[in-house]
Amino acid sequence: DASVRFELIDPAPGVLDSPEHALRYVITPAMAERIRLRDGTCRHPGCSVPAEDCDVDHVLAFNKKDPELGGPTTEWNLVCLCRKHHREKTFGTNAYRSGPLGDLVIITDTGHEHRTRPKGPLARARDAIREREWNAYADRTIAADGTLLNPPGHHRHGTRRRPA
Repeated sequence: DASVRFELIDPAPGVLDSPEHALRYVITPAMAERIRLRDGTCRHPGCSVPAEDCDVDHVLAFNKKDPELGGPTTEWNLVCLCRKHHREKTFGTNAYRSGPLGDLVIITDTGHEHRTRPKGPLARARDAIREREWNAYADRTIAADGTLLNPPGHHRHGTRRRPA
């Protein structure tokens, strides 16, 4: 009597973000699940702890005294970190930056930058969508012989650009 649950997950970044939740420290279960699906593993370079065994942490620290001054609880500001790397981030000397699609940059006190990208199923779905969109664009703009169908300076259907 087993049942299987299938849900469609919108891969667009930030679909669960809301102004109301951005100003709350507590991460909703739905948002935590989304971050784990996006990241796949701990986001520290070289760490392979599965996302389900990680903490979901704010990259920019949440400002509990005045939430509007930083650290929003939004998708771009959340990453999975195993307990070891979560503590290292919280109490260490490295600086952390995040990107809109979950990229994480760790800047050491010597100035070295280490970048990681999410590798979970949600990130792979986003990558596949971008790949399909790029291929569709290329198919529309590149002829079978490899020439551009609409090169810069070329005007379609005999239309001419009017002088300014």
